Amino acid sequence: MIHLTHPKSDMPMRSHVNRSLRDHWLTLRTGDALPDWKDFDPVAVRDLLPHLIVVDCLADPMRFRFRLIGTFVTRMAGRNATGRMLDAELYGDRLEAMTWHYRQCAETAEPLATLGTVHFVDRDWVVAEHVFLPFGSADGRVNIIMAGLDTLDGTAWLSGYSHEIEPTLDWRA
Repeated sequence: MIHLTHPKSDMPMRSHVNRSLRDHWLTLRTGDALPDWKDFDPVAVRDLLPHLIVVDCLADPMRFRFRLIGTFVTRMAGRNATGRMLDAELYGDRLEAMTWHYRQCAETAEPLATLGTVHFVDRDWVVAEHVFLPFGSADGRVNIIMAGLDTLDGTAWLSGYSHEIEPTLDWRA
């Protein structure tokens, strides 16, 4: 099983895609309350849709199911896992590395941004930035997470980090 560490950093998100997705998510919030998924209009972020991953959060025990995966992501992954559970059958020994982000976002009900390599088989050399944005139900529970995935040029972004270290970014900056 692959385990990653996630040191907190003050680095801002660099991806225009992820910053734009975050900015749109912020417009959907009312005060500190999480936005409701029914308020999300994909037309408002049409150009970002290829980079989107939408995951249903299922409780007792906490599990995740891909609701939608954009074409940029499916091409990079080499498969379309829409409708499938994020489980060992799909990710093998990378399952913990893949689900950590979703669990953090669901448990804290806070956005999360990370910098690292992608967790797709045979693609762990690709440097990527992710943002994870929670949507809530009336009871305040996170029921959907919308993520953005964008690749960054070169490995300079990960200078000083190994593949086992995936820093969290300042999603607000």
